[in-house]
Amino acid sequence: MSHNDSLIQQAKIDSRKFSISKSDLKKFKKQRWLSTADYFKPSVKNTSNVYLLTDSVYVKSYRMAAFRRTRTVIDSNKAILIAGSTFAVIFGVLYIEVSNGWASLM
Repeated sequence: MSHNDSLIQQAKIDSRKFSISKSDLKKFKKQRWLSTADYFKPSVKNTSNVYLLTDSVYVKSYRMAAFRRTRTVIDSNKAILIAGSTFAVIFGVLYIEVSNGWASLM
């Protein structure tokens, strides 16, 4: 494993500690920032080794991983909302059908 590969791997591990504030998340959803936005920059509190903050490979990898993590959270929240809505509609239709004695299906 090369030095860059280990930096990239460490950036991915450290980015798991990343969380974006609610206000920044709202801005992110509206503006669709790029991974280079300062909001995804690693900091002392979420980096395992402070000296990595000066390494450009680590910082770039961390930003990309944090960006992807934020996108994944947004996309999974949308999926949960869609699945919940679909379930509610199906349950509602079945409830109406059972209430009507399944007359409309026959």
